[in-house]
Amino acid sequence: ISKCVINMLYLLLDSELTSFNKYNSIIAVYMAIIKNNKIIDEIDLKLLPDDGEFIVSPENMKVNNIDLRNWDGIKYKEARKILGKFIRKYVFNEKGIRINDRLIVIGQGIGGDIEQIHNNLLTKESWEDSVDRIIIDTIQLASTLRQMGKLPNLKSVRLEELYWYFGLGDMSEVY
Repeated sequence: ISKCVINMLYLLLDSELTSFNKYNSIIAVYMAIIKNNKIIDEIDLKLLPDDGEFIVSPENMKVNNIDLRNWDGIKYKEARKILGKFIRKYVFNEKGIRINDRLIVIGQGIGGDIEQIHNNLLTKESWEDSVDRIIIDTIQLASTLRQMGKLPNLKSVRLEELYWYFGLGDMSEVY
């Protein structure tokens, strides 16, 4: 069993959205493939809606510290092809034959990220062809471990707090 878990492929996922509500634009997506606790491939895309119009919440833009006036990215249409190829190459070979199990997604509050990917970039069907329905949400995982007493000094499950708690440095370097 441990050999199976070690050799599994994980998809680390993060995105930036223009609003905290369901009406927003996805403006960036980061994906990394993890195997044996190492990043073996990654992609980081800045995005533009196909019609060029962002749905924006000023409050969210302040939190993300992003100025869309000078935003330079690729259209969703182009991103669909790039992201589709990126995740498929770890699950299928060139002939379309499955070579690995579906990727397991890891992320912070990942449900919204996946929903925006389905709404704007990859259909649910094409996503689920390569990505498992099982997800590892760091908020849920950290909350459970904290309640069990396994993370006794953890003050909150915010990403910044987790980053600090596990000694990963200053979160400002990530943003």
